[in-house]
This record gives sequence, C-alpha cells and structure tokens, in this order.
Amino acid sequence: MKTIVYHQRLGDIINCFPAARHFASQGEEVFIECLPQYASALDLISYAKWTAPGSREGEILDFQIWPHRYNEYRNSGKSYVDFMYDHPALNGVDRQIILDRVPSGPPPGMPDQYNLLAPLGISQGWKYQRWIFCTKHPKHLATLSFFVKRIIIFIKSTGRLRILSSWRKP
Repeated sequence: MKTIVYHQRLGDIINCFPAARHFASQGEEVFIECLPQYASALDLISYAKWTAPGSREGEILDFQIWPHRYNEYRNSGKSYVDFMYDHPALNGVDRQIILDRVPSGPPPGMPDQYNLLAPLGISQGWKYQRWIFCTKHPKHLATLSFFVKRIIIFIKSTGRLRILSSWRKP
C-alpha cells in the first residue's frame, strides 16, 4: 500500500496520477492524500483512491514542494515535474496523465461541444500573460467554441500545451 501526498493545487495533484498508475500496475493499493475540495479529481481515475490529510497508510511518498522543499526545488534547476519525480521508485516512469474513468457525456451545464484550454498555471515559477498566449497561438483559439477561464485540468508548461477536447456529440 502506498499513499502519495499532495494536499492542494489541482494541477500538481493531477501530476501525481502517473506515479499512482505506476504503483497500481505493480499490484499496490494506492491512495492520494489531498484536501477534500480536490478529491473529486480522483473520480476520473480507477488506479488510486482519495484519502483525507492525516489518514496516511503504508509507504508515504510526500510529493509536496511548498513550503519545506521549495528552496531545494528552485536551486535544483529541474522542471517541477522532474523534481517531483526524482525518486528511485519512479525512475523511467511514463509521466503521461491518463484519465481512465472520464464520463461518456458532457458535464452538467456544458454545451455538447466545447474545449478546455489550460496554458496558465497559477503558482509556477514563471508567468504567462494571457495576451502573449492569445497572440502566439491564435490559430488554436480560433477553434474554441467555449472558453473557460478557470480550468479543471492545468497544463503547466508550453512544452505540454495542448488543446483538450473532452467530448464531442456524434
């Protein structure tokens, strides 16, 4: 049994999913310890379960950087995810985020066709101004039928920038 700890910041919790998938594929029961307001993100995956802070069981992997490891992270020169995954048990792990329990239809209140766009992390070391993204990526923005300012999934760097289409009506 393993518990991955990351209490807050939705994008960072989602970045824990590949580690959880890796351990689950090895037969481990996996929990992700996060604050209750982020627990519903775990409804999108089958390979880990939510646990409340303070309910740790089994081997603990504390991925949290703020506040105790922040200076170590900044001085490492590594990307956030590289620093987070710098653990012997995670060498060579596929870091692709796989949501294997995505509902078959659109979320309540969303139109039949929509795109989710997440180029802007909230607390990363560098900031992207919205106008820079809009001027450098207008061809992508032209394809959006619905733009969401506060996003469910955060893509943390321009190297991983994607337009996410979660569902289209047949």
